[in-house]
Amino acid sequence: MSISKFNIVRHDIIECKFCHKQIKSLGISTHLLVKHNIHSREYYDKYLKEPDENICKNCGKETKFINFTYGYRRYCCTLCARQSEEAKLSASETWHSHTDEWKQDVRLRTQNTYFQRTGYYHNWSNPDSRQKCIDTYFKETGYTHNMKNPEHLKQRSEEYFRKTGYYHNWSNPESFAKCQQTYYEKTGYKNPGQNPNIQSHTVYGFYYNDIYFDSHWEYELYEALQSSKNVFEYHPKITFTYIKEEQEHKYKPDFIINGKFYEVKGDFFFNDNNQLINPFTKELQLEKQECMIKNNVIILKRKELDMLIEKIRNNIII
Repeated sequence: MSISKFNIVRHDIIECKFCHKQIKSLGISTHLLVKHNIHSREYYDKYLKEPDENICKNCGKETKFINFTYGYRRYCCTLCARQSEEAKLSASETWHSHTDEWKQDVRLRTQNTYFQRTGYYHNWSNPDSRQKCIDTYFKETGYTHNMKNPEHLKQRSEEYFRKTGYYHNWSNPESFAKCQQTYYEKTGYKNPGQNPNIQSHTVYGFYYNDIYFDSHWEYELYEALQSSKNVFEYHPKITFTYIKEEQEHKYKPDFIINGKFYEVKGDFFFNDNNQLINPFTKELQLEKQECMIKNNVIILKRKELDMLIEKIRNNIII
């Protein structure tokens, strides 16, 4: 039976396989080197090492040899040790075993320590830290944020679909009803759009260089077009009309680019059947969608928007 770091005691008596001398485990390394001119690792590998003992339990890389008593490290680095399921389970059990007062005290001390070092209470509030995260993610993926990464979004949607049968939580009736019920219990309104307290101070867009943008997505497209040879106009003075419930409604496209109309819309404005909806009430807006189609308005969701911006930045006339 092989000896591992769990059953060797520093003063155990071990028989040398070469000369059959009985030696305390504490002195076996010296004995091997002086009497047999062999390193303890070679001896350990030949007689004591367990299968895959020197393989990192997290990433599969080789680990370092500690000594004859303890054998090989379980993980190749501190990061792997922290990421291991064993460490996560241990940390979770330790954390949950403490009282709420203790947890709150740890949080406050952590925040105060970080504030004394940086002037911020959290690393995501620190511009330098945030930029470093953005630069690292961009270097690894080519995107500044995981929510702009099509591969990440696809994996996220597929995982959610595997669990629920829906590609997004807003498409899940059970999830949506639960959110509505929770918000209603807290505020007395079914969604923020009906809450006058929210409406009174909600900022739907922002100004940049004295231009008002309805969303950051529209600003991204505008910024790309600015440095291209494409002819475009943001918020063109063109209005289309459509009838809904016997009332006339007006609609204005977001962009005209080289004579084509474009509308930037988040994926949450569409249900699983690709029908335009009000994301708060889930009410269908088919009349508005038909108006867009009738007037050849090109709708840009996140994926289509990213593809279009990439073309523009590659100096392609769209």
